[in-house]
Amino acid sequence: ALCINVQCSDVLETLCLVFCGADVNCSTGQADCPSPLSLALTHNQKLQAEFLSHNLNTELPRFEVAGVMEPQHYSPQHSVTHNGFLFKTASMVRPITERKAREEFSRRWCTLNDGNFSYYESDKNSTPNGALKSTEIVCLAVNTPERHGYDHTFKLYSDSERVYLFGTDDPDSHMEWVKSITKTFIPPNAEALLRLSFERIGRLKYKDGLNLQSPRVGWFALVGSSLHAYLEDSEEEEEIHLRKLQELSIQQENEVLVLVERGRTLYIEGERKLDFQGWCVSIQRAAGSAGDSLSLTSEGIYRKSGVNSHVAALCEAFRRDARSVRLKEGEHQVDDVSNTLKRFFRESGEGLFPIEAASAWLSTPVVPEESRKISQYQLLLSRLPRVNKATLRALVNHLYCVQRFAELNQMNLHNLAIVFGPTLFQSDGKDYTAGRVVEELIEHYTDVFEVRDTVNANP
Repeated sequence: ALCINVQCSDVLETLCLVFCGADVNCSTGQADCPSPLSLALTHNQKLQAEFLSHNLNTELPRFEVAGVMEPQHYSPQHSVTHNGFLFKTASMVRPITERKAREEFSRRWCTLNDGNFSYYESDKNSTPNGALKSTEIVCLAVNTPERHGYDHTFKLYSDSERVYLFGTDDPDSHMEWVKSITKTFIPPNAEALLRLSFERIGRLKYKDGLNLQSPRVGWFALVGSSLHAYLEDSEEEEEIHLRKLQELSIQQENEVLVLVERGRTLYIEGERKLDFQGWCVSIQRAAGSAGDSLSLTSEGIYRKSGVNSHVAALCEAFRRDARSVRLKEGEHQVDDVSNTLKRFFRESGEGLFPIEAASAWLSTPVVPEESRKISQYQLLLSRLPRVNKATLRALVNHLYCVQRFAELNQMNLHNLAIVFGPTLFQSDGKDYTAGRVVEELIEHYTDVFEVRDTVNANP
């Protein structure tokens, strides 16, 4: 704050800062202006410079207290100072699923002082365009290289349900910013998480053990396929191996991520909806779930068209050797992958529903009683070939998860059915009969496929 203020004419504010403990000898982090005094001189603030020069050796008065004082047990906040240029996009109130081009970023001078992360139009401005207090940051997420127009980017999630995207082409600068910002909001008892090369780090509410009434606060970091955590009242770091979980699911009634280990169940909630959805997608991906290559929150998923050449290349790769295909974030875009899936089902010979059985499926929506209708779907499902049945179950499970994020991706039951009805039944789509079948399969997924009341992330 002192380094910012000495660049303007407000000497009274500088006086207040100094007498409140600001260090007039602190480093600014700039080679050409290493101290507040040099900053003031550079910006031609003569009164500021004169005041600073008279206080270079000032020490705050010390109070002598007789007797022995009892030690105070508290957790001091990290004192972190960092500044430099970053590139920033406009903050958003929904997940950033699309690739942001370089043209969408604006160069901003960013500072980190006294637990405040501020960004300015330039390093000459004294009034920030915006700021985030460390107490407002609930999560920091590191994107894969080249995910956006700048090679190295990270996202900040705030408790006001906004997400901020920053980027740079310098990997060292990127890492320094990530570590510096994280230090300001991670408490000392969880600072060991800072040593990790995390993809996502932040605070989450959780329940476990015998205490399932009120949630507690934990600090989590996602690293590869492991979730590292410092839970409340615990001084030791825990590591959860996501690929070894017995179950990973989403409770549909209260938006809770359920992680079942041998002998233990952990219920995770988000501080905010936007932040929680990011954790869900990242954890499911890390666990090797069906959502690995598709972002459930991507707006217009399955409705938007991908790049035809990319889709054709992916289809050819799957035909040659599907098991060897590895989708990479940044290289393969969501719409390219989703269109590949649709094309696969439309061009897969006889399709999921054999010709002789298709008419029975298409006539089921007219069954008036819901219980009889579900029984009919279950009967038809049992008659499908084993591979067709397993594939249909996995697909409907995925679509069920997609429609749960309809508020963000705009793909509700009806929209998904319009897309997948003609695709799965390989029809012309002139009427909604095929769409009705798909809509009802998604709507009654837990009953038709006889699954529990949670959505399994590993179908």
